[in-house]
Amino acid sequence: MLALSLKYLLIGLVCASLKAEFRANSINLSQLDPLTPNKIRISQGTDSPVNINIVWTNNKIIGLSNAVVTKVTGFGEDLTKKHSIAFKVHGGVSLVGDYIVSGKILILPIQGEGKSNLTLVDPTFRIEFSGAAEEKNGDIYMKLRNFRLPIEPKSMIYKFDNLFNGDKALGDNMNKFLNENWKEIFNELVKFSPNIHMRNILRNDYIGDNSINLSQVDPLIANKIHINQGSDSPVNINVVLTNNKIYGTSNAVVTKVTGFGKDLAKKHSITIRVPGGVSLLGDYVLSGKVLILPIQGEGKSNLTLVNTVFSIDFAGVADEKDGEVYMKLKNFRFHVDPQSFIFQFDNLFNGDKALGDNMNKFLNENWKEIFNELRASIEKEFGAVVEKVIGQVYTKYPYAKYFNE
Repeated sequence: MLALSLKYLLIGLVCASLKAEFRANSINLSQLDPLTPNKIRISQGTDSPVNINIVWTNNKIIGLSNAVVTKVTGFGEDLTKKHSIAFKVHGGVSLVGDYIVSGKILILPIQGEGKSNLTLVDPTFRIEFSGAAEEKNGDIYMKLRNFRLPIEPKSMIYKFDNLFNGDKALGDNMNKFLNENWKEIFNELVKFSPNIHMRNILRNDYIGDNSINLSQVDPLIANKIHINQGSDSPVNINVVLTNNKIYGTSNAVVTKVTGFGKDLAKKHSITIRVPGGVSLLGDYVLSGKVLILPIQGEGKSNLTLVNTVFSIDFAGVADEKDGEVYMKLKNFRFHVDPQSFIFQFDNLFNGDKALGDNMNKFLNENWKEIFNELRASIEKEFGAVVEKVIGQVYTKYPYAKYFNE
């Protein structure tokens, strides 16, 4: 739950162990209570009984000023040794703000959008990492590596408002179920979220890098995506997605790279695996037919690729500017292979809940056949977004500069 804010928490607790204040601009220490994360995301795949995708925005984390450091090891002159901090927060640490959730817990579907309050009660945290030397301007700084964050709360309280489009009975029952089974649910969620997300935060590789023209990639902004199948397909639909963001790419693990040598004209390829979900969230307009079933609607949507392997292939072509050779991409191919696909279209059939729920259920029960029909359009549209990000990077420097000794 706290994964996207832990770099601030870490600095604060180190300083607290040295009797520092909870905020100090002189050492780049941000305010810790309340702590303001930009976005927090937890995504579990279908291999987990807690198969959910949650995005929190406009949130504050409250309660960290009650932290008491109970044990500190390391932090000596040898920065490469293991460093650890144990601390306890009496009372609760609460995440309060906006949420969007979709998925299943065991066999129970869950979906909603609104305000939430998630509270860890009397939690104990243990932060562990080692250091790596980083030289800047002749001085040695410490970068963190092998970061781990075990969390042990006495209990956890879930409160999601407006679940199931405001259905009070369903929402109250779901919140009751979450709280009665808090330990099992929490244990599933912490298998993935804190350590994986924290490593990505500390690398800062998904927030963008202006020095190489790398745009932010999580969330990745997809201004407009148009998926259109003709009448020769059993999935004869026209979908326009606008004001969308793609979440989840910060979990990407590169499994294979070929090319990217000094000959830019050769084939370059990257294979990436993303555990959990890659979700496209935003607005949609949809019309057409799926098999013999008509479908139409306009509203919010959440389309999630689960446990996906992405393959990217392209060749380079020389682009001369000011006497230097840059690389432009050509023959760009983008292949998507998910383990499953989750469709959630709100407000189908002008808000008819029964028809909308049945259509979403039908889409998800037949996701593979539908995805395979839409695959070419999906790969083309998503590929255009990815190609733009990669292509922009190679406009920054002449290609040969990447190989200067």
